[in-house]
Amino acid sequence: MKNFFLICINLALIVSCATGAKVPEENKNAGSRKTVILDWQNKDEDAEIPQWVTYIAQSEKNALIKELGIEDYKVWTVSVSGDNLENLELFEDVAAVTEEISREMTLGINELNISNNTLKKVEMLSVQELISESQIRGLQKANSFWIKTGTPKKGVKKAKKESDYKTQFNYYSVWIMDPALYEIQLKNISNQIK
Repeated sequence: MKNFFLICINLALIVSCATGAKVPEENKNAGSRKTVILDWQNKDEDAEIPQWVTYIAQSEKNALIKELGIEDYKVWTVSVSGDNLENLELFEDVAAVTEEISREMTLGINELNISNNTLKKVEMLSVQELISESQIRGLQKANSFWIKTGTPKKGVKKAKKESDYKTQFNYYSVWIMDPALYEIQLKNISNQIK
């Protein structure tokens, strides 16, 4: 949770710099160790950082859904960070969305059990195990975007080139699923746990 919070703060600062938004005064005085955007997806084609990425950083899910036109779907957003973009795209992203869906399904199963007068509380770990065994059907990645950031290395007074920075990639994705298919899977997993 702490990492997620730090990612959101960094992204909000980074995106506000890239989009020309006003940076809060306290961040202007962050000194020479300030995180900066070094690169982003399709930058060489003059692409801008999409607004929906900012919505993920600011936890504005309804605005993101409207911007992407995905109102008819179940929607999950993921942000992961690390030094290996390929690893983030192929593994960390999928693990993070699976965890989000497991968390949501755990709450949904517990609500179903309460409405059915079943007092058995389901733990998220049980749901995660079933999801990883059975795969999530109908889950689609609707959008993804990466940003490469850097913080000047210790001892570097004024960073001028990329090698002067400790870099990391921030990878953002939006996942969707048909709500009816989600409900079917929720009930199937609930029945397997009972």
